[in-house]
Amino acid sequence: MSFNIYLFQEGESYINSDCSLRITCNSNVLTSESYSCSADATCEERNDVRRCYCNEWFEGDGLTCTRSGPIDCSDLYAANRRNNGKYTIYPAESSGFEVYCEMSSGGWTILQRRTGSSVNFYRNWNEYKNGFGIPTGDHWIGNDKIYSLTKQPNINYQL
Repeated sequence: MSFNIYLFQEGESYINSDCSLRITCNSNVLTSESYSCSADATCEERNDVRRCYCNEWFEGDGLTCTRSGPIDCSDLYAANRRNNGKYTIYPAESSGFEVYCEMSSGGWTILQRRTGSSVNFYRNWNEYKNGFGIPTGDHWIGNDKIYSLTKQPNINYQL
């Protein structure tokens, strides 16, 4: 038989190994309550503290996490994502959308690619508003998406 002994300080909490239970000491009384991580968090121990921690690109207390990025390809580049390709970005007030990121020159979000005649660019306003083509080929990202990108603070453009 084995016993785990844990001494609580006043106001201190203990989270069990799967982050399903929190035990707290208040006024020399131990109380337990159910505890669960956000769907966007992970239960783990960091610096001797076990709790829910928000996943990458999310912020919060681990019980509630809100998306905090990546806002554009430069965020991905700064996070050491260095392969050219298709990524999902989340500018403010956006539920996210796919873009092509040019990483070999520093993390640029490609708004338009037109290399051949595989995609017809003779389109109406609504199609330019919403975008067309695919991020990995010839495409126009869409005016609405460009607007969500350009209203971010501290954004750089390369034309």
